[in-house]
Amino acid sequence: MSSPVKVLYGPDGYTRERILGEARKRFSGCETVILYGAETSPREVISEIQSGSLFSSSRLIIIKDPGASLLKEISGFLKDYSRRKEAPSEVILELESGTLPASLKGLQTKKTALPYENKLPVWAVKEAAARGKRLDPEAAELIAFYCGRNLYAISGEIDKLITAFPDKRSYSADDLRKTAGTHKKDDIFGFIDALIDGREKKALLLLENLLEYNEKPLRITGVIKWKLQQMISARILMEKGFSEKEIIEKIKLKPAFFYRGFCRRIKRFTPESLMKAYSRLRKTDLGIKSLPVDGGFQLENFLFSFFSGN
Repeated sequence: MSSPVKVLYGPDGYTRERILGEARKRFSGCETVILYGAETSPREVISEIQSGSLFSSSRLIIIKDPGASLLKEISGFLKDYSRRKEAPSEVILELESGTLPASLKGLQTKKTALPYENKLPVWAVKEAAARGKRLDPEAAELIAFYCGRNLYAISGEIDKLITAFPDKRSYSADDLRKTAGTHKKDDIFGFIDALIDGREKKALLLLENLLEYNEKPLRITGVIKWKLQQMISARILMEKGFSEKEIIEKIKLKPAFFYRGFCRRIKRFTPESLMKAYSRLRKTDLGIKSLPVDGGFQLENFLFSFFSGN
């Protein structure tokens, strides 16, 4: 039997909001009361829960962001109330914290957690399917790239697609590019991060978007060259036993806080492999300047050789 007291917690505000929306639908036609923890005393909360509704047989009470002191005062009452067979109100406590307060343990709980980055395309596909639409795999990857772990943004982009192309059942990456005009497409530093971290699929997708939105191939090679120089210098110093803090100071990596963990990230490279990649990049740079071959194609070839180690 479902408990009349539920705790909804976790950092995923989008899913929390959806669950609360479903609860409101279940109680449509009934009274819904929203209490804000910072503005409500324990006595007021308990009185509100115990009071019946003048307009319906049951009602929904949502308590938003109850603080630790309020929870301490009302947790005992809530646990007793949760055991009632017939309760005049259903109570949902909504907390943004990703950790369940100890005082609420024993109550019925639901934790909402944001999907990991590699699960976002699947999440986007399911979100589109819930609207009776289909996202192509490439479109799902692209929408995840544009929006990151902002589920509100992903949902908003799907709504924009449906508004722009209401008669389509399936959406492609090209459809998304036509509607996603407010996003920053030239995320060259995201591309560099993917390169460093060995995320080949993401790096290729980011490169495609950089070129799609008219980023100059020579600017991309310039940024890669700058980052490889940093990586080579840092990796040589690592071989000599310097600490990360010393390396950051010695080769003047700024801002310093941005480079915390940099040495750990590049540890998988050897100085020799980085110098080989740098030599290959110089040839790519020269080829873009002098050969009648598309610069984007030459950059893709560089990426394939970089990730394969050839």
